[in-house]
Amino acid sequence: MKPRDKTVAYFLSVLALLSGILTYMSTVSMGFPDGHLTEFEFAIKPLFITYSILALLFGIFFYGLARFSSKKYSKVLFYFTFVLFVLLAIGLIVLYFYFKTNLNHGGGG
Repeated sequence: MKPRDKTVAYFLSVLALLSGILTYMSTVSMGFPDGHLTEFEFAIKPLFITYSILALLFGIFFYGLARFSSKKYSKVLFYFTFVLFVLLAIGLIVLYFYFKTNLNHGGGG
């Protein structure tokens, strides 16, 4: 990989790790103080946990790709993984807004 591609891979590694950690922290803080989860939180919690695990794995993979990449197929593998990560993030955002508009999320009157 070129030095520019390695820099992008390091940046994506940090971005994926941070998004995974922040999503997991958001999942941990869901619910009311008595432990009640709304319909929205009940539906979105497994998605957030799955995304945080996958984002952490993508972050580790991007770091490994930047650090220990071979010359032969590293660029193709990098772009393929980047597209998968972007599709995962877009899918999570779309599902989040779909659930937010269609489920009760605890907003009182």
